[in-house]
Amino acid sequence: MSRKYLGKRSKKIVSEDQFSILDPIDRSVETSKYKNLTPSNFGIDIWNAYEFSYLDKDLNPHLDVLEIIIPSSSAKTIESKSMKLYLNSFYDRSYKNKKEILEIIETDLSKICNSPVSVNFKKSFSKKPKSISNKDAMILGTAGFTSLLCAFAIKAREEILLGEKVNDVLVTGATGGVGSIAVMILSKFGYTVTAVTGKKDKSDYLKQLGAKNIIERKEFENEPKILGKGLWDGVVDTVGGKILAN
Repeated sequence: MSRKYLGKRSKKIVSEDQFSILDPIDRSVETSKYKNLTPSNFGIDIWNAYEFSYLDKDLNPHLDVLEIIIPSSSAKTIESKSMKLYLNSFYDRSYKNKKEILEIIETDLSKICNSPVSVNFKKSFSKKPKSISNKDAMILGTAGFTSLLCAFAIKAREEILLGEKVNDVLVTGATGGVGSIAVMILSKFGYTVTAVTGKKDKSDYLKQLGAKNIIERKEFENEPKILGKGLWDGVVDTVGGKILAN
């Protein structure tokens, strides 16, 4: 089935009817494409819109975090690009209050999913614990989040795509913010982590984080071989260039 927007160049959508922007996906049609797949009637789909913008009644712009919960038992769900375009259509429209916005979105999504959909505004910020400094909070909030996404991607590769145990993982730029936290997280997951660094004096530090092996960066700075042998099951690369090619 052809989708409204997926795989197509996006243009600014000018429409008074925001509901028409949404592109529904019939769950039964999609699941029927896979053998031995039983549709689940348990669980929920959670969508987080971290930069949902709109105008208030005085035309002042606002930026909030929106949480959308769709039951997995719903007859339909929503194609992600159309959801993005639908939510983006609120940015230049004014509303009396947040309640009005929630009612509009809940009504539209519940109608298209043929099931009750829950929509709420979430707090954009959490209060910083007194036990960590402002610098540490910044490091954990940026590098930590990125590292966690990388680690989850490797775990997903193991559990969903490969179906085999991931053992050996390489982390480049291992002494940097993202790299060092990635080493720590991946070692906690039980992987054998090899850290790549250009700082020899940081070897003990990396081993304390959980790295089993340390490789000097210069070993990856040669021209890559076309048919190089794969040595690792997963890689978190924070450097790029020749290191990524190798």
